[in-house]
Amino acid sequence: MLKIGFDAKRLFFNDFGLGQYSRTLVRHLRELYPDNEYHLFTPGTRVTADTRFFADPSKFKIHTPNGPFTSWWRYTGMIKAIRRSGVDVFHGLSHELPFGIRKTNAATVVTMHDVYYKKFPSEFSIGDRWIYEMKYRHALRNADHVIAASHATARDLNDLFNTIPQNTSIVYQACDDIFYQSAQKHPQKIPYILFVGSIIPRKNLMLIPRAFKLLRETNPYRCIVVGSGKSYEKKVRQYIHAQDLDDRFIFYKNLNQKDLAELYAQASALVSPSFCEGFGRPVLEAMVAKRPVIISAKTSMEEIAGNCGIIIDPHDPESLADALKGLDEMTEKHKDCFTSRIQKFEKHILSEFLMKIYIDCAKK
Repeated sequence: MLKIGFDAKRLFFNDFGLGQYSRTLVRHLRELYPDNEYHLFTPGTRVTADTRFFADPSKFKIHTPNGPFTSWWRYTGMIKAIRRSGVDVFHGLSHELPFGIRKTNAATVVTMHDVYYKKFPSEFSIGDRWIYEMKYRHALRNADHVIAASHATARDLNDLFNTIPQNTSIVYQACDDIFYQSAQKHPQKIPYILFVGSIIPRKNLMLIPRAFKLLRETNPYRCIVVGSGKSYEKKVRQYIHAQDLDDRFIFYKNLNQKDLAELYAQASALVSPSFCEGFGRPVLEAMVAKRPVIISAKTSMEEIAGNCGIIIDPHDPESLADALKGLDEMTEKHKDCFTSRIQKFEKHILSEFLMKIYIDCAKK
């Protein structure tokens, strides 16, 4: 039996990528390896439909701060909690390890998802870039094992840092079970494509209304957007309105996994025109739901989708317009590859790989 600890802040408080990754990984380990002892270290908890499983004290030991300074606890007090818990392995699920982690006896694993702050610095303030640089370098120096979310992320780490340990593994993400269970219960009244992700320049949502503009007379689709943003979302909405496309777009800021799974199940396709992704979780979720994925060339999403992906140039709205015009034909061409492709992301395989990493680290 192992005692395994996780930095669980994003598990409880992040509704999207890093939070979904954390919840899926920890849930699958707890379900598949129930004899281990699982510890969640977090400055607080938030119970929702997606986090209720983790608030069960019969399944997890939750460690939270006692004092008022919760924001600093992850950098100071959490070390004391880790030491008291006696965990064998501590896994930083999102690019970072607590400062002072070497003062504990725990072996350390960290997942590195991406290096966006280096590749897209304009999306981050100077202060945020400085903080990320400090956290990333500390994590890479102090991890006994580094997990990269994809080969693309591993290449970026090697290109941009000089402290990558030799013991780095590529471990893909698994998908929440609910995406396998969803089914198309009702026929589509109006066909739609789906965009899932933060509405920021890197995610390139603007390409969709630009393509819709080109297809104005022949486009059968609406677009459902699941995500939120600030200035870039405002810019996209202004463009949609200026092009008289308001009736073609529906925006949802936040959906639980069940509602999101139902949207995938009935979508004509997922469109993910990002300029860069560390992994591309929505691509996997759509593939599990056996929906076509339209993805950007030369990104990690090609690595995830393999031959199942419909590849476009993220800089060219005509490329997306052509993909949408030929979507029915491409769907027929790609539909048989989904079953074999998603086996690479099966939870039993990925969880077993993680457990081997934990056991090897704990032995050292």
